[in-house]
Amino acid sequence: MKILTPQELEDILYGCTILGTGGGGDLNKGLKLIEKDLASGREFKLIGFDELDEGEWVVCPYMCGAVTEEEQFSDELEQPSIVTAVNALEKYLKKSFKAAVASEMGGMNTAVALSAAANLNLPIVDADAAGRAVPELQHSTYYINNVSIAPMGLATEFGDVAVLEKVRDDFRAEALVRAMAAASKNSIAVADHPGPWSYIKKALVPNTISYAAHLGRIRREALHAGKDAVAQICNAGGGKILFKGIIKKHDWEIREGFTYGEIFIEGMAEDTGHEYHIWYQNENIVAKKDGKFHVTIPDLITLLDENAAPVTNPGGKPGMKVTVIGLPAPDMWTTPKGIETFGPRYFRFDTDYVSISSAR
Repeated sequence: MKILTPQELEDILYGCTILGTGGGGDLNKGLKLIEKDLASGREFKLIGFDELDEGEWVVCPYMCGAVTEEEQFSDELEQPSIVTAVNALEKYLKKSFKAAVASEMGGMNTAVALSAAANLNLPIVDADAAGRAVPELQHSTYYINNVSIAPMGLATEFGDVAVLEKVRDDFRAEALVRAMAAASKNSIAVADHPGPWSYIKKALVPNTISYAAHLGRIRREALHAGKDAVAQICNAGGGKILFKGIIKKHDWEIREGFTYGEIFIEGMAEDTGHEYHIWYQNENIVAKKDGKFHVTIPDLITLLDENAAPVTNPGGKPGMKVTVIGLPAPDMWTTPKGIETFGPRYFRFDTDYVSISSAR
């Protein structure tokens, strides 16, 4: 078990936001949430796969909703709602959870999992159920590995608390939870995928929190040393620079509990004369270069600003200089079921998966 320092927590959240591909929540809010917990004396404990007994139960706490420029979560409401959701599930199951697992990598959603664990005096496992951020509940490695999402604990900032004992499938769970989020200022706390470690661990992407910490540390140290932080991040993650340019147009809207948008980037430097177009549903889903598909999910498409800070949706402003980078998807996403669940055709794009390895 490792006690995470404030610097390590900051590095983790920066790395998670890079892996969040525009989604996963607002980094600044995530940092503030962790700072508040640290000021209250909370301890953040990280454990590896071999530190849990097979029969110990774990839970996955997170927030579900749309990412907007407006304040969607208040610090006063965030923490109680997620803890309430976990407590409701423990009461229903008559089980005590021994660790928490992050649902995805994201500046806010991983912070929520870390905060929930700290406030429940639980460690968080060095893993998650996506290896990146994802827009819908069935977009998880739990679903790929047939691990049940239910029962689910739910809580809103209005004081509503519910347990979904059973759902038909993850798609139905997505519809139900998204509807509740849309009726609750686009924000609902969820605790799901409860189960013994022997059942849960097969579905997780291991070592992702350590990976996020590594990316965040690489960025910080490169900036401090005056090095090319974007190039350092790509090298550390086995990725590549996809495009450099200036945002010339950004259209977005909130619809059905999601933030949808399109970003148009005018090329500069070696990309002068070219145009890049990114479509997102919370997370960046597909990218086109000069009208042709360039990179698609499940690979990661991330925008970094001039300070190599990740840009979350819908924060990209016209006139902002950005570098688009691509990182490879975790292996589970590139399986046939992974592509079927979280490939471009799921979002009705007429293309097969286009990996960063083929991007020119």
